[in-house]
Amino acid sequence: MSPGSRCGSPSGRVWLACAILAFAGVASVADEEQARDTAREPTAGLHNVVEVFPGFINGSAPEGDAGFESLRALGVRTVISVDGAPPDVERARARGLRYVHLPIGYDGIGPEEALKLTRVVRDLPGPVYIHCHHGVHRSPAAAAAVMVGLGKATAEEATAFMRRAGTSPQYAGLYQCVGRMQRAEAAAVDAVPAEFPERARTSELVDAMAAVSRSFEYLEAAAEQDWSPPAGHPDRTPKHEAVLIVAALGDLMEQETLPARGSDFRDLLAQAERSARELQAALSAADADARHVRFTALRASCRDCHKRYRDQPLGNPVGR
Repeated sequence: MSPGSRCGSPSGRVWLACAILAFAGVASVADEEQARDTAREPTAGLHNVVEVFPGFINGSAPEGDAGFESLRALGVRTVISVDGAPPDVERARARGLRYVHLPIGYDGIGPEEALKLTRVVRDLPGPVYIHCHHGVHRSPAAAAAVMVGLGKATAEEATAFMRRAGTSPQYAGLYQCVGRMQRAEAAAVDAVPAEFPERARTSELVDAMAAVSRSFEYLEAAAEQDWSPPAGHPDRTPKHEAVLIVAALGDLMEQETLPARGSDFRDLLAQAERSARELQAALSAADADARHVRFTALRASCRDCHKRYRDQPLGNPVGR
C-alpha cells in the first residue's frame, strides 16, 4: 500500500508513512512525534498497526466504531481475523468492509490454513487488514505465511518480520511453520474453495478460552489501576470479570469431550478454576493484599496450562 495512493485521508497517509519508518527503525524523533499526532483520529481503536507489504496491513482487532472507522479511513476493504473470537461482522458490514474469519492457534499454521490465507489476500479486494487480538503473535505469523506464499519474501525474511512485529519466541510453533514455508504454486492456491466465512465455526474450548482471555485482560488493566474498571469500560468491573472467568472454566469442566484431553489437562483446568474462584472471593471481600496474591496465582495457573497445551508446536501430541 503506497502512502500516497491507498490510504483514505491525508492524515491517514502521513500516519502510515511515519508508522512504516518507525517500524523499520529509521524514523527520527520528529517523525515519531508527528506520527503520534496525526494518528490519533485515523488510528483510534487500532493498535500495533504495520504494513506487511503494499496493500496488506497487520494490526490488532478493531475496537468498536472507532476501530472500524479507522480501517475505513485507511481504505481497507477486506478484514481477516485469525482470532478465535467471533469477529464484529455487523460493524464491518455497516462500513462496506468484508470480514473473513480463519482462526489459527498459537501452535502454528497448517498448509491448508496457509493456502486459504494466501488466496484471500491474493484475490479479495484490498487493501486487506489482518488481525488476531493484539496483532502481535498470531496475525504477524499468518501475514508472514502469506508473504512467503505469494513470493513477497523468503522464509527468513518473513521470520524477521515476525520478530520486528513483536511475536514472542515462546510460540515456537508459529516460528517453525513460517520457517518451513515455501512459495505456493498458483494451482494450489487456485484449488482452495473461494468460500470464506464471515464467522467460522469454532469449538467450545476455543470460544471459552477466548472469553477467558478477554476477561483476564480487563482484570490485568484493573490491577494496574488499584482494581478500578479500565478507562472507557466502566461496566467491566473486576468482580464481574472474575465471575465470567469462573463460569467459562466451569462450563469447560463439564464438557463431555474433556476426558479425551487427558487427566493432566483437566487438573490444570481445575486449578485455574480454583484460582479464579479464590480471586472472586478476594474481590468480594475487598482485601487488597489477597486480590493481588490471588490474581498472581490465577496468572500462574493460566501460564502453566498454556505452556503445556496452547503454545506447543503444531503436530506435537500435547498441542491442539
